[in-house]
Amino acid sequence: MKNQIKTVFPLQLLLNLSSKPMKLKIFLVVSCFFWLIQPGQALQIYGVYKTDCQREVGIFLGVDDVNVQLLNLDGQVQEIPRFNINYIAQYPVGKPLVAQILKQDKVPIISIQTIFDNKVVKLLKGWMVDHSENKISFLTIEGVETVIDVNHIWDIDISLQNQDYQFPIVTAVPQLVHAYPYRECNKYSNQKSEIWTVYPQVLHPDHLSIKKELDRLQKGYQMLDTFYADKVFYPVPQVYKNSTAITIGAYLNSRYGASKYRNSSFIPAVVSEYSEGPYGFQRIWITGTNPLEGSVHEEPQTQISYKMKSDFIHFSVNYDMTRMLIGDEKYHWQDEELNSLDDRWNETGHIGFGFDYLNYTIDVALLNTQYAVRYHEHFVNKATMLLRFGLSFQNRFFKTSLYYGSGTSEKDEYRGDRDGDSPEEQAYLDALYLEYQKEPEYKGVFKYYRFNLETDLNNDLNLFYSLLIRNTDFTTEENIDGEGMFDYQSTSITNSVYLNYVFNYETNMTLFTAYEMIDQEGDDFDSSDSDKFNIIKIGTSIVLTF
Repeated sequence: MKNQIKTVFPLQLLLNLSSKPMKLKIFLVVSCFFWLIQPGQALQIYGVYKTDCQREVGIFLGVDDVNVQLLNLDGQVQEIPRFNINYIAQYPVGKPLVAQILKQDKVPIISIQTIFDNKVVKLLKGWMVDHSENKISFLTIEGVETVIDVNHIWDIDISLQNQDYQFPIVTAVPQLVHAYPYRECNKYSNQKSEIWTVYPQVLHPDHLSIKKELDRLQKGYQMLDTFYADKVFYPVPQVYKNSTAITIGAYLNSRYGASKYRNSSFIPAVVSEYSEGPYGFQRIWITGTNPLEGSVHEEPQTQISYKMKSDFIHFSVNYDMTRMLIGDEKYHWQDEELNSLDDRWNETGHIGFGFDYLNYTIDVALLNTQYAVRYHEHFVNKATMLLRFGLSFQNRFFKTSLYYGSGTSEKDEYRGDRDGDSPEEQAYLDALYLEYQKEPEYKGVFKYYRFNLETDLNNDLNLFYSLLIRNTDFTTEENIDGEGMFDYQSTSITNSVYLNYVFNYETNMTLFTAYEMIDQEGDDFDSSDSDKFNIIKIGTSIVLTF
């Protein structure tokens, strides 16, 4: 039966076409082939001994808990119970030695796609025959052993084999000499022949050794099954990759990421990414000054953060380590840092999680946020919690995210006296109550909306754009002395861009700019005031990857 399936890279068909555009396609395809695919050098033919001289010879196409699936030299896939295997010999022939594989339903067929020249292309179609830590060996439908790197997998599909496949190039089957314990079975041992002879080089003589080898192969087949099952939870095969980078930058006109005692310039950041492979566990560690993707401001800020992705969930946690180093008093905003009519926010930490399906991600996070509001001589510096919701879409071209966060800040309710308190305890509570009365009633409402777009403009240039809208509404009542009453509102709109240029694998540069438009107004019920102004922020950083 003729093979009616086109090959993954139909070179023979392309070579029959003589047009210049087709010649260019041929060059690209061949380049892709040699870049991504490594031909196998020592394909293993297995000799599986059941009893006495009963030997089945062929290629392993599958291993499970009960059976092994062996493609024999006749092109049939047969199942052999694992408990019936008494001895295994491996013959490094380097060639499949099989002329065909007949239609069967015991072993599925694997299709692998990869990215080449910014396009999704077919890498191979066939059956897994071996694997190592980062490499997988396949017998393709063309009858060729092919080795690929797991990091080149963009997409994987598993389907039933619904037709015969003929292998066009077949090598004469050599004499596969029996293993030494079965030497009596070797009827060719004293015969001379022009057919080449192959001796077994790897032996599995006992059940423990057999189990280890079959378990090793089974792990590879399970890995592919896991890839196929989990791919629906990943927008791209690897959200994070295996790399470590050091970033150091300088920034001007920072309003939120830095303050009087908090610096964001010239503080190096170590970014460590790790991935167990496509559709596997992935995480990133950041320590130092770096942007916060969904935060209340767009500026780089000193932090220690951790993000992970596994199956259908993701998790993130962040904390500004400067707070531990300088203490709360210095970390808080100071009144002289703010204009006479002004407000500031910054995230001190957060914890969040979410769920992923196909290209979509939803998440929720709780942000610990400090804020400060100033209206002339009135100044308030507090902290509150914001609840943030996020929705993201990602494919191989871009990632877009939309965030909404809100929260309120109010004076804590006084709990009053407690029954059974001693006089000393009651005196202490009375003193606390006096301090409580001195602080006026206040209420702050904080909301922000953020839209992010991240995309690769080309192989060397990528862009991160963010639109951020912040609303502040703060009111405070009179204190015990009849002072301190004021009302304040502000709206801030910020457009920011991070432009990253890759010089080479080890070095790239990021340029940062932001344009913030601020509209503020307030009154203390004796007078009112308003202000509008714009701020341009710039910065640059160098990234060294190793």
